[in-house]
Parts: sequence; structure tokens; C-alpha cells
Amino acid sequence: MNTAYRDLLVARAASAVAEAQALASVQHSGLKGQLREVVVRNLLRPLLPIELGIGRGEVISSYDQHSSECDVIVYRNSIVPSLLLDRTAGIFPLEAVLFTIEVKSTLNNVELNKTHAAAKKMSTLLHRPGSGEPGTTPPEHVIPCLLAFKSDLDQGQTTEIDRYKKLCGKEEPAIRALCVVDRGYWYYANGQWNEYGKHYRYAELMGLIDGIHQSHERVAKSRSKPTISDYLVSPNQ
Repeated sequence: MNTAYRDLLVARAASAVAEAQALASVQHSGLKGQLREVVVRNLLRPLLPIELGIGRGEVISSYDQHSSECDVIVYRNSIVPSLLLDRTAGIFPLEAVLFTIEVKSTLNNVELNKTHAAAKKMSTLLHRPGSGEPGTTPPEHVIPCLLAFKSDLDQGQTTEIDRYKKLCGKEEPAIRALCVVDRGYWYYANGQWNEYGKHYRYAELMGLIDGIHQSHERVAKSRSKPTISDYLVSPNQ
């Protein structure tokens, strides 16, 4: 452990949380976009590898499928180029997208259900056949994440992950990482939920970022590398 390194990251997280909480008290139509900008500007962009792009919009497949609109999309243009309509918004080929993050000011049942439904829709998008590396088929799918700055649950009662488990029932979880500020960070791996340790303030935010750091290369290597033509010509032609 390096105390200075940790303290600087925690200070950055504290600044992002304070700004997000201040925005949450202001009710206006631009709140969603402002929260997204806080996450990208203060947390993701400074801490994620430079080869990862960060955008927002829809994920598309070469089979003419579309996801729901995503708050944050983490992608790699080296796999197949994305089409940006401005600095960050656009459409992103499925094979290039590694993670999506839905950003909520307050997590409640309605928002959790909406995020779960969007993640389920994402799971139906079809990859091009093949993989980026021998022995890594089928391609690993997009990892949907949820980040909330607050929860409507009382401390000490039902936890966020228990609420989501109840929603999923016997189904596989569509959301694969759940981060709620001051509550915890949980990620789904090897058929079970795991909790990131709460060893310091805002460890849950660092857990989300650490999870992206540890898994982005693995996900990218499993992907096929379609050509631009694959998105211009029907697979049946």
C-alpha cells in the first residue's frame, strides 16, 4: 500500500461524490447529463488506460440490433471504429464495447428494474462469429455495471445486492457489477456475487475502477475483429 497514492484517489472520489450530491439537490432536465459528466471527468477518464474510449449512446450489432441508450460506454476503437456524433455521443459496434455503466443519483426499485431490463436487452445482441485470440471463443459479452451515488434503502436493513438478487430470482444476473457510494461494490464472477473490501472511504468507487482495469484486456482479447464492411453488408448476403 502507498498512503499518498490512496489518499489522492480518495480525495478525487470525494470531490466527485460531493459534486454529484450537490447536483442531485437541483431538479432540472440536465441532471442526468451532468451526473454522467462528473463520473467521466472526475473518476473514469483520469484513471482508465488511455487506449479505452469513453462515450454514451447506443450499442449496435452487425445484425441490425440496438441496445437501450447507455449513460457511459467503455470501448476500444482498435477492435472496430465507433461513429461519434459529437465529442462523446454516438453509436458503438458491439465487438468494440467492453463495459457499460448506468449512472443513478439515487438507486430505488424503479431505477434498478430499468437498469436490469436494459442489461437484459444488451445480452441479446449478437457478436460476429470468431474471436480475437485462439481458444477464447465464444466472445465475452459486454459487462453491464450500475453506479449510484445514493440509495433509498435504510442502512442496516436489506442491502443493494440482496435487493438485486431478489429481482433476478433464479435467472442469471444481467447487471454484472453494482456500485453504490458508501454502501458497497459487488461483482458477479464464476457464478457468484463477490463483495469488494471496505478498507477505506470510497473503496467501492475504486473497486469499480479496479474491476475495469483488471478485466478490460481479457474481454478485448476474446472479441472478434470485424471489418467495417461487416457493418455495411448483411451477414446473409
